[in-house]
Amino acid sequence: MAGFFSRLFGGISQNEIEARLLPIMQIAGADGTISPEEQMMLQMHFERLGISGERAMEILENATGPVLPTKEEHRIEVLLTAAGMMMCDGRVTPTEYKLFLTLARCMGFPQVCVDAAIENAIELANKLHPGVNIRAQLAAARANVHA
Repeated sequence: MAGFFSRLFGGISQNEIEARLLPIMQIAGADGTISPEEQMMLQMHFERLGISGERAMEILENATGPVLPTKEEHRIEVLLTAAGMMMCDGRVTPTEYKLFLTLARCMGFPQVCVDAAIENAIELANKLHPGVNIRAQLAAARANVHA
């Protein structure tokens, strides 16, 4: 599958891979653990970028600093994936939420886009974790971050 995405997206530069990978990996590990759901989303993201998990770890270990995507479609991809990553395990921590907001602001997204990405992620999280009140967790994380 990785080969398919590599051919689809063409040759992706090292900087593009870092810019589209590092923020997602940071959110996945923001709460100190990487859940099975987060692992699954990371693997899908690696495949979308045409890299292996081992290569992703090399990139993370050798990263020299924050890099953000410059292409609009890549910024949107990172925003949506980051929101999904924040909620895919059925929990939203203040650390994850704060990191997500920082990422969105650094990429220049207006609040309306941030809210839309969050709503999209809530929909996904509700399907993955029926019976878990993601909105209540998000509200608690927001209150903690804005306190």
